[in-house]
Amino acid sequence: MGSRRGVGTVVSSMVFAAVYAAAMELGLSLPIDGASLAVIWPACGVAAVWLLCRQERFPVLDLALLAVVTFVVNDAVGVGVPMSVTFTVVNLVQALLVVHLLRRLAPDLWGCGGQGTFDRLHTLFVGVAASAVSSAVAACIAAAGFTAFVAPPTWLNMTVHWGRNSFGMLIVLTTAHLVAHALRGDGRRTLPAAFRARAGELGGLVVVSVAVYVGVFGQLDLPLAFLPLMVTLWAGLRFSSSVVALHGLTASVVALAATLAGTGPLAGVSDDAARALLVQLLMSIFVVSGLSLAASRHEAGLLLEQARTGQRAATEQAAVLSTVIDAMSQGLVVLDRRGRVVRANHVGRGVIAAPSFVLAGSEPYGEEFTWEQVAEIIVCERTPCAFDLRVDGGAGARTVVHVRSTPLPVSSDDPEAGEEATVVVLDDVTADRAAREELQTFASSVAHDLRTPLTAVKGWAVQLRSLGEDGPVERDTATAMLDRVVDNADRMNDLIADLLDHATTQGGELQTRLASVSRLANRVAEQVGVRGVTTVERTPLVLCDKALVAQLLTNLLQNAVKYVDDGVTARVHLAARTEGDHVRFCLTDNGAGIHPAERERVFERFYRGSTSQPGTGLGLFICRTIVERHGGTIHVEEGPGGVGSSFVFTLPAAVARTADATRSAGISA
Repeated sequence: MGSRRGVGTVVSSMVFAAVYAAAMELGLSLPIDGASLAVIWPACGVAAVWLLCRQERFPVLDLALLAVVTFVVNDAVGVGVPMSVTFTVVNLVQALLVVHLLRRLAPDLWGCGGQGTFDRLHTLFVGVAASAVSSAVAACIAAAGFTAFVAPPTWLNMTVHWGRNSFGMLIVLTTAHLVAHALRGDGRRTLPAAFRARAGELGGLVVVSVAVYVGVFGQLDLPLAFLPLMVTLWAGLRFSSSVVALHGLTASVVALAATLAGTGPLAGVSDDAARALLVQLLMSIFVVSGLSLAASRHEAGLLLEQARTGQRAATEQAAVLSTVIDAMSQGLVVLDRRGRVVRANHVGRGVIAAPSFVLAGSEPYGEEFTWEQVAEIIVCERTPCAFDLRVDGGAGARTVVHVRSTPLPVSSDDPEAGEEATVVVLDDVTADRAAREELQTFASSVAHDLRTPLTAVKGWAVQLRSLGEDGPVERDTATAMLDRVVDNADRMNDLIADLLDHATTQGGELQTRLASVSRLANRVAEQVGVRGVTTVERTPLVLCDKALVAQLLTNLLQNAVKYVDDGVTARVHLAARTEGDHVRFCLTDNGAGIHPAERERVFERFYRGSTSQPGTGLGLFICRTIVERHGGTIHVEEGPGGVGSSFVFTLPAAVARTADATRSAGISA
């Protein structure tokens, strides 16, 4: 691979050397009489393009070829060895200097480390300046050579030297660079594609250009010197920089040939050197003007495309933001300075559409507000604020919304609205506030239920100590007091056990397996001491977490024997039957029963109902949690004959689940 690259470099260097020699021959074929100068010097532009194609700072092979060709061609035309050496130095220095300036001032150019070309105003002006500066340095070196080996040159001759080198460098360098860049593509349309895009208009430009240059530089001698500039402006305003460069190169050749032939608007200038200088300066102005227009139009197109891209991105971001805002579970409302709604998502619109609002905590006699009044209060604060609102949703619906507002500066299309806005976030905290109230109720209940036996324990302990201080305490008296202490300690232990059960049934993965609820019920009845009053029928197998179902049965059985009237012997009966994919269980007792108005609420967390019995209000809530985690339901009905209660719950049947597993495995049941 390395050898192939080396061969390719050598071949390309030889090709450049041949083109450079041809450019020198062309320039030397058009000398200025009596000035020892060529009218044109395109070779300097070819040398610059040659070195730009090399990535090395000092490509030794190419510089050597460049020096050899320059010396040989000049010596072949009889310039002599001293001036041939001078011109070799001149061409080497100018080529190296222009490449150095371009790489230093326009690093984004192709050949200078980037991928750009002379289609930007910055790179174009850098190219013009680099051509002028390098040509000035070359003219000074040439003047020194003439002075040392021939004769001191005139200022006009040195100006012509500077002008022709500047023009040759600019026209050849920019045209070659632009055309090569267009042919390489680089994400743009290739040059043939550019021609095809406006073939008709391009043909018109060619026809008009021929007519104008024939009229201006031909034998017609018409005072129309301004028309070439108009044609150049047309090209610059309508075509790419590469097309404008080709047009300028062709027009320059025509203008220069006509002027040297003694026709055109500069034919009246008698001095050949001055005439050659003026025509090249004139065409330089035309070319730079056309390229400047094309570069400006190109940059404007890029800016417009960037603006369109930015607008599309902003539109897409706005759409995404709008979708995200609308998908928020929170309400979002933006208010202007006067409290008017500027933007609201779906949830926010639903909240502010409510007919009335009451400041939470001021019920039941709080003043009702409309949303407009609430918004006015929010924007008048001018500082972040937060509060709860009770929202009247109509038809008896009540929700609690937490309002958080944050002022922020925004632009507004309405000049009267000012530049301030307020973002309002609306959170539905109904469940959270209800849970908070439940927790407060629970804390109060637990504190009361724990304090009552704790007070009793302390009271009996203090009394026992007091009796002991007065002397020996009778055994029966001490035993009775200690029994009271133990009873109250058991009550506290039961309360703490309920709290632990509540915590353990809320999460964790179910450990389901085949189980007989009737066996579990008999075992639980024996553990809690109600086996003698409990009858259990044989029940179908279920798939369940045995530990949780045992907890379920424990709570139900304990409640069944706990809530009975005085003097009544508790009786509990458990029966079951299969209903589809579930087994329906019915646990019936002969207790005091549950008031119809409380049958739905007894399964709520911390709800204790109207009973006077101590407890946490968690037992039946734990039962519902266990059943629902198994995919079942639970409710309470009136007992048979209006006596007691019947707790009905369902659990997944083992047969149904086994059949599903068999079918999914492709095995016949």
